[in-house]
Amino acid sequence: MHFYIFIFMCLSSRFSNGYLFDIYPLNQSKNLTNKALLELKNIYEKNKQSDEGMNYEEFEKLAKPFVFLKSMRDCNINELFTNEVKENEYMKYDQFEKQATTFVKIIEADILNIYINSLNKSCKMTLDELRTELNIYLDLNIDNAKLNAKLNAEYEINNTQDIDFEEFRTIFVSIFKSNN
Repeated sequence: MHFYIFIFMCLSSRFSNGYLFDIYPLNQSKNLTNKALLELKNIYEKNKQSDEGMNYEEFEKLAKPFVFLKSMRDCNINELFTNEVKENEYMKYDQFEKQATTFVKIIEADILNIYINSLNKSCKMTLDELRTELNIYLDLNIDNAKLNAKLNAEYEINNTQDIDFEEFRTIFVSIFKSNN
């Protein structure tokens, strides 16, 4: 019984954060890296229920956790799917890759905007700004002492008074995934 619960939990985590990669997934040309493409292929194969392809409900399950981002709402998810396939049809992998790449670019741009908009007057992100953004976007109610302990235990930050984008993204993605 515990084995089946474990499998369900693994599958559920794949649904809830499928488009969010641990490592920045775009190359300099803003295309998915080879590693990201391999992960995307696995996401597609694991989440489609039909040999014909992925239906809207399956596509939506992967995208739904990201509606907290400004650029991704329910109507955008629907539009991404219907731009490639007609209603009640299945999305093939090449169509999925195209739309998922668009989705990933939107997510990554929103994460970058969150970072940029949270910088203080000195154009730096401190623990205070980081905590504020995590509390706003990830609904994480954490004070500075707990955040500092978590960061020291789980992440490598060079300067807590000047957290760079790569560090911010790593923390943001990790906490998002652990909360979904």
